Amino acid sequence: MKLYVFDLGGVCVFNFQTIGKIARMYNLDEKFLLNDYLQHDMQLMDGSITTKEWWLHIAEQCNVDKNADPVADLFTPCVNEPVLKIIKEMKVQGKRVVCGSNTCDPHWNKMNACGQFSDLFDACYLSQQIHAAKPHAAFFEYILKAENVAAQDALFIDDTEANVAAAKKCGMHGLHFHDEFAWAAVDKLRSIVL
Repeated sequence: MKLYVFDLGGVCVFNFQTIGKIARMYNLDEKFLLNDYLQHDMQLMDGSITTKEWWLHIAEQCNVDKNADPVADLFTPCVNEPVLKIIKEMKVQGKRVVCGSNTCDPHWNKMNACGQFSDLFDACYLSQQIHAAKPHAAFFEYILKAENVAAQDALFIDDTEANVAAAKKCGMHGLHFHDEFAWAAVDKLRSIVL
């Protein structure tokens, strides 16, 4: 492989979900909130709307604080140290390791602050900045073009099976990062990339 592309949430970072926290804090129906969020997810991830704009839409419907930004404020990521250790080992071996993640700017800022990802990775391809989000082919094509790497020479690692399937459809190799009955995700990752 010439290129390794890591997702952030669910691979390099844990505790990245906010909808349940928002529902509890503002006494909102979690199912309603999640459904609405999912209807706007791609717009948030590709930068078409900001987290504040989405919240204003919710606040007006539910008569809650319009000035808040709970998608950003209640986001409390923590790094997955074993995965970061693997990435550091890969870099020592001279491997090209980049981040490719669906994220909005407030989330990226907090993740980067706790994981120093802009220093860890050779490059960071963030959906809101490149205006393309997984699982759309444009996301993967952007990274491959920017890295000047053929799809068959790249491995994409993500915790969401649909995103891995989309990468494979674009010709990349894919690893679904999840624990299996007999194999922990981090052990499987290590065996493949090191």
